[in-house]
Amino acid sequence: MSTRLPLRLLPPTSRTFLSRPYTTATATVPAPSITPSPSPRPQAGLAYSFMELYPSVKIKTPLTHLTPTTSDEVYLVQMRKQRDALPVVLALRSDPQLNETVAYVHQTRSTFNHSLTATTLRGKGKIALPPLVFKNVNSTECAVVIHLGRNLCGHEGIIHGGMLGTILDEMSAFV
Repeated sequence: MSTRLPLRLLPPTSRTFLSRPYTTATATVPAPSITPSPSPRPQAGLAYSFMELYPSVKIKTPLTHLTPTTSDEVYLVQMRKQRDALPVVLALRSDPQLNETVAYVHQTRSTFNHSLTATTLRGKGKIALPPLVFKNVNSTECAVVIHLGRNLCGHEGIIHGGMLGTILDEMSAFV
């Protein structure tokens, strides 16, 4: 048995204002065991591993241009009529050395999904219709007729320069 008295039973004179009482006796009560809480990292690692093993499970927004509403269909019909009536389209169609194709019809589904102008930039106010490509059968020249909507403008009425560069890059695949 210890001969020391608990601190609260010591006389008030033994405590000074500048020092604190302390004891060197060992505690008889065992310290509570501290177990670390499980880290969320293993669960995150498991989720990332699952996504690596099963890459076919894709999380993406639905493509709105694949399921048009009635008003969208009317808009597309009007746009197609306007495009087909353009003098440049009529002149290109009358040239016997040019073959006309609609862009993106030759692409596989995986290539189509990675095309910026075929998916992300497609829709009302952007690229509403697939571009018409007129390729010369005797050379590597081609002409592309594409409608660019107002949502692709950098400034009002001026198509963004990056958009023009993107079109040149993607349409050069036809040459």
